[in-house]
Amino acid sequence: MKKAFQWVAVIGVVLAGLLLADVYTPAEVLSVMRAETAHENGDYKTAIEAYDRALLTAPHDGDLLNNRGVSKAKLGQHEAAIADYSKAIEIDPEDAIAYYNRGNSKSDLGQHEASIADYDKAIAIDPEYAHAYNNRGNSKSDLGQHEAAIADFDKAIALDPDYGFAYRNRSATLRKLGRKVEAKRDCDKALALLISRTNCY
Repeated sequence: MKKAFQWVAVIGVVLAGLLLADVYTPAEVLSVMRAETAHENGDYKTAIEAYDRALLTAPHDGDLLNNRGVSKAKLGQHEAAIADYSKAIEIDPEDAIAYYNRGNSKSDLGQHEASIADYDKAIAIDPEYAHAYNNRGNSKSDLGQHEAAIADFDKAIALDPDYGFAYRNRSATLRKLGRKVEAKRDCDKALALLISRTNCY
């Protein structure tokens, strides 16, 4: 079931800090630019190396830690990613995105109950976090909690009616419950929103 890690565009914040507070060095700005470009191009190894350099001068930058975690997760390095998200959360306990991403990595490691706890925290911080509801639904479905999962997919769709993956995930869960008519309706909706990017059957 589809999970999307969330990456934070940092460079605008870095440049604002450079101009307004003179906090960041030119070398850090360059490292962040290289990291963001590499990440967007799918070159996660290079992105991690650039984030490493940036974090040498800004070790308490939660967004940089979060983004390095996402790059690590993209390479399947979930334990290392969790360490970065946890550090970001230590810096800012109200960082909903870091909780969300940590939940994703825990889910990918099969730690579904722990992932639900992180999604719970992300939702408590941001009650309109549609992705967190969707992915919490995935974890609940993986634990066999299908009705609770459907409730989460319902909420994700209520928050974002064009959230194709939430329809696809709800379809898959409905199918597990034998509710084939509803599952097909959701699958058709997901296909309409995502075109060829999904397959419910």
